[in-house]
Amino acid sequence: MTIDEILAAFARCSGDLPHAAIAEAVARREEITPALLDILDAAQADIQHLIDDQEDTAYIFALYLLSQFREPRAYRRIVGLFSLPEDTLDAAFGDLTTEALNRFLASTFDGDVAPLHAMTERRDISMYARSAALQALSNLTLHGVLPRDEVVAYIDYLLREGIERDNATMLGFVVGNAVEMASEALMPVIRQLYADNLVDTGYIGLDFVESALARGQEAEMAYQREDPHNHFITDTDTELCRWYCFNPEMRVDQARLEALHQREAELLQRKAELEAQLAQEQLYAHTHAQRKQAVRVAPTPGRNAPCPCGSGKKYKRCCGA
Repeated sequence: MTIDEILAAFARCSGDLPHAAIAEAVARREEITPALLDILDAAQADIQHLIDDQEDTAYIFALYLLSQFREPRAYRRIVGLFSLPEDTLDAAFGDLTTEALNRFLASTFDGDVAPLHAMTERRDISMYARSAALQALSNLTLHGVLPRDEVVAYIDYLLREGIERDNATMLGFVVGNAVEMASEALMPVIRQLYADNLVDTGYIGLDFVESALARGQEAEMAYQREDPHNHFITDTDTELCRWYCFNPEMRVDQARLEALHQREAELLQRKAELEAQLAQEQLYAHTHAQRKQAVRVAPTPGRNAPCPCGSGKKYKRCCGA
């Protein structure tokens, strides 16, 4: 395959994963890397295109392959590409931010933590992008690239002043990274944050933090190293095989799916009709009962009293006979 043919296979992949193109790209890493970097540059230059054209998949392959190549020239490009406000980031990249951004950043790390620090502390971009930048620092520490003490000191700074006090979820993300670093030294400030109700307990509770740190530094960090979400990206083909859109075994026949949705809509409509009918019947029964109670029955006249029918006869000789 030529480089252009490989890129064409990546550009609009809406069916089976192009295994041959991926293998060829890996085999010709030096040759294809500039083109993959160009794809990231084009994506950053026109984010709206990614939002409008959901069929464009070239950037996905570029991100994974450059991460697999441990290409440091991609590092700052990825930081720039994902430094977007919440709504824009979600519209352009969906779950990719929470599922893989930290791994892209860690895998392409060029040795300078400053871009990750800046991304973590930016208040004008998505907190999920900020969290991924911080998570990348933890990933690099777990795998021995960065010294633990340095990252723990940075997390301490974030907990004390680096993260805005009115962002409970972001503070929860930072607490989560403190757990990954298994730092007992951070517990006093963490406990105070919980005491001040500044951490989102729906994301991470103090009981969980306490129990995780009780396992000890070596055990907790070993546990975190085993988590696939903390691994470097080493095999693009294997990674993307897990994606629904690239795996035929995970895809459901579209026509059958649409038929099931149609049947579901019909059943919901029928349910609504039956509920309306039942409500009508209950209303009728209630109204009828009230009317029966409201009917006044005239007292029966005495046998020698005039008949109420107006015949002039005694009741016992007329209607009462």
